[in-house]
Amino acid sequence: MDGKKKTLLRQAYWLLEHANANYEGHKLKAMEHIKKSGERYGIELHGKGYEGPHKQGTSDERLHEAKKALSEILSTENGHNPKEIENIHDAIGEINKALKVN
Repeated sequence: MDGKKKTLLRQAYWLLEHANANYEGHKLKAMEHIKKSGERYGIELHGKGYEGPHKQGTSDERLHEAKKALSEILSTENGHNPKEIENIHDAIGEINKALKVN
């Protein structure tokens, strides 16, 4: 996984982690899928945290941003393995479910 993908994965995790709402557990499930993907590549999702630009939006806005970051990872054409793709798709699915809660 290249540096940009690692940054996007860390960004998505951070955004979900800092969203205030629980979304009936779907936010935590999405975070677990992201964590599994990160573990495959030895990415520490906490460490320094996400250092890129971010806005102080609502929880829903943070979920939308996280979904966008994960979608950007999938849009790249190289360096994916099937389990990584599955974890990211599952995380996006949980984010979609979470957004339907509120």
